Amino acid sequence: MAAADLRDKLSCSACREIYTDPVTLPCGHNYCRGCIGGTWGEQGKRREEPSCPECRQTFTHRPELKKNVTLSKICQGFRSTPPGQGGARNICPTCDSPVAAGTSCQNCDPSQWDINLPIGSGPGSAGS
Repeated sequence: MAAADLRDKLSCSACREIYTDPVTLPCGHNYCRGCIGGTWGEQGKRREEPSCPECRQTFTHRPELKKNVTLSKICQGFRSTPPGQGGARNICPTCDSPVAAGTSCQNCDPSQWDINLPIGSGPGSAGS
């Protein structure tokens, strides 16, 4: 996946920037906490129920926003890698973990696991 495609997938549809403190709405869409808070604030001023800007699902009450920890870590890794430096610019097609260019995924490739771990206890196994 090209860096531009990944950047697009890691961008908030409200601000068009890489997610900052991403949260997931009950409908499953993600936004920066500040972006959705601002959107819902504007909707409240117009006496509208809070809704998802993407799918327009409305919520009777303002839902509790839960941080999307996985998305936050992926965005953090993407932001911390300077352009042209490779690093966490690629995503494993199996588990969606960030992977440095030209390397194997540590979660999916058994050759990357710690050889001192008991069989079946690698990062991708049910025992971990």
